[in-house]
Amino acid sequence: MTPIAAIIAIGSEVTSGEIVNTNASWLAGHLDACGIEVPLHLAVPDDRTSILGALEFAAARTNIILTIGGLGPTTDDFTRDVITEWAGLKTFFDQPSWDRIAGRFQNLGHAAPESNRQQCFFPDGSRILFNSQGSANGFSLTIRNIQITVLPGPPREVQAIWNDHLQKEFRNLASAGEKPQLHTWSCLGVPESTLAEQVETIMKGSHLQLAYRASAPIVHVKVWVPKGQQEKSRPFLDRLDNALSPICIARNGADPLTALKANLSANRTVLNLTLHDSITGGILASRLAELLRPLEIPFSLTSDLNPHERQPRHSEQPRHSEQPRHSEQPRHSEQPRHSEAQPKNPLLPHKDCIQIFLRNDSGVPTMTLMSQGKSFDWTYSPDQLSATSDLLQLNRTRLLLTERVLLDLNQHMLY
Repeated sequence: MTPIAAIIAIGSEVTSGEIVNTNASWLAGHLDACGIEVPLHLAVPDDRTSILGALEFAAARTNIILTIGGLGPTTDDFTRDVITEWAGLKTFFDQPSWDRIAGRFQNLGHAAPESNRQQCFFPDGSRILFNSQGSANGFSLTIRNIQITVLPGPPREVQAIWNDHLQKEFRNLASAGEKPQLHTWSCLGVPESTLAEQVETIMKGSHLQLAYRASAPIVHVKVWVPKGQQEKSRPFLDRLDNALSPICIARNGADPLTALKANLSANRTVLNLTLHDSITGGILASRLAELLRPLEIPFSLTSDLNPHERQPRHSEQPRHSEQPRHSEQPRHSEQPRHSEAQPKNPLLPHKDCIQIFLRNDSGVPTMTLMSQGKSFDWTYSPDQLSATSDLLQLNRTRLLLTERVLLDLNQHMLY
């Protein structure tokens, strides 16, 4: 049996738009990574009839149901009661769950409210999923040949229960199924429609399912290969792989900036990054901030968005080279040149400091990276300085240059 899952978010705060349902996105991504298809997402308010209806709807279409929310101690938290009713079961009281809740309150200097006892009842025959990040344990059971997993609402608790109890289980469950294998290519710098025409021509006659997802300036190409058809499909996949190679920056969901993220925090206790950017209008600063936030070290990002063509002060002014011959290449940059910087230059950072200059150098976009007394220079094709009054086109150009800059930093940043 092919495992197919539905995710049901329970909570009036979700259906009213008060909060964004990030749990469903997170769970769906991890289920998909395990090899489990998730064709159905539902959200229902804190209403017994609505929850029962969602369970029936999902049960008619899938064989795995995950619910999120409604396991708290208040009167509007009745997910466990509705699921127990729907399954036609009775509940049992789990003393260890209560002892743990009482202990948590005792550590805070309070007695546990009696209302928290409702968090300790579970349907007969269910498996309790210990919640290391909160008071509400989850649970799972199989009823009507459907596996039901019931999770609390806070995202960190959902993720903790998944990591502690569910990931390996669902991966093993999927390995016995027949879900098609997904192949992806993340492509930079080509419009979605142009790329789709190229892909459709190459894959004509393969009878494989194709899809595309645009996330400017990247377009993701997706191809599903049914189980047992890998060898038959291999010639088509190889041709597609070769054709997309010049513009592909990552395969099968890999992060193209893995090295940059790792090196930003490597062997550092703190990081100071200064950006002088006269081209991207703050987009590069925003992307760098996204990369820095998850770091486990203190950091500062200083961004000068109007540097008046400030020039880096190392031993030589960066020279531009000729425009790259193959303008269709994804990064449109020459290989970086590096030089030893003057030791006493006050702008030169120590090992925990990095400076990046991105500027219009006589009509050529130029980047200089300075770190540990050394510098690297890159030049990009002039079409990255598109002089247009079309704000949408200007934003696309800036997004594209930003990603190319990050990819170059990913390959060559000095430490």
